[in-house]
Amino acid sequence: MAALIPSDALRPLLEEFLASPAVGGIEYIERGDVRTVIERFLACCEELGRAPRELQAADLSRLLRERLALRYAAREALGQRTIDVLRTFLIFLEPELPPERARALRVALEEDADEFRALVRGEG
Repeated sequence: MAALIPSDALRPLLEEFLASPAVGGIEYIERGDVRTVIERFLACCEELGRAPRELQAADLSRLLRERLALRYAAREALGQRTIDVLRTFLIFLEPELPPERARALRVALEEDADEFRALVRGEG
């Protein structure tokens, strides 16, 4: 498996997100867990060859099912909270995205949420 953390190219985006007010909306998840989720997500984006701001809905669906779920141990509790963190990350990215793509990414995340959680639980 590739590295679990993103390259130096995406570290500034990670730090920008962690410093943003958006993270305050996910108080029930430890800050370190938020970092872990986004590190894993960004590393998967790199594997796909896409910056997070370049993702299309199909990319996000593929990333969730084929890459990100594999970065969790079977039944890892953090996997069940990952969609909440990613929802907040998409809100953070939204001002820089075309409205149609931002909406499509939100829809893809919600449509794939149950399958992602099932994969992390080892049901897929």
